[in-house]
Amino acid sequence: MTTASVTPSPSSKTNKWRYTAAFMAFAALSGIAFYGTMSILVPQRLRDLGIENSTAVLGTINSAGSIVSIFIALFVGALSDRTASKWGRRTPWIFTGAFVYGICFWSLSRPSSALIIGICYVLALIGLNMVQAPIYALISDRVEEESRATVSAAIGGGGVIGQGISTLIGSLFITNMEVGFVCTGLCALLAGVLAVVIAPREPLFQEHTQGCRQTAVEGRC
Repeated sequence: MTTASVTPSPSSKTNKWRYTAAFMAFAALSGIAFYGTMSILVPQRLRDLGIENSTAVLGTINSAGSIVSIFIALFVGALSDRTASKWGRRTPWIFTGAFVYGICFWSLSRPSSALIIGICYVLALIGLNMVQAPIYALISDRVEEESRATVSAAIGGGGVIGQGISTLIGSLFITNMEVGFVCTGLCALLAGVLAVVIAPREPLFQEHTQGCRQTAVEGRC
């Protein structure tokens, strides 16, 4: 018994590099936002609030976020598979998630307690997964098989770049937390928005379903 595989729509060499640039931009900007916020700005924010044993509190917040992310990623991925909209299946989730991700990271500068910081962080991770799960699904949806290794490498490289830059940005604004959180929030927002803008347009729902009907006999949709 053989399992049918998904065959993406044909794309030109230009599209290959557009996908590469889009996913690298996402990984780099998301890395700047995430690591700059959670490695530098939030720990400093907890210390500024006078919270005892801030390291243990930060570990608890990260653990809660990781547990939530497991379920949110599966939930969002399944819903995006079934989304029917005039903007495509993945794009609405990416755009909505980008705004949730960015606003929640900015809002981390406002809370006056560790509990509220933890809630804002979990909400930010919900937004991140609303962006991340559909973006990764686009690799199998839209990128030609021979180009997937290049695109995947771009994601890895972008993440390394973002992590390095995040340290610089976080340290630069350690004495001006409000501006620092604004910068990381904007990076979180742009991570999703630019990924959609740079990448080739996702087919409209009508185009997708028409292609499914054409390839249903072959089991490729």
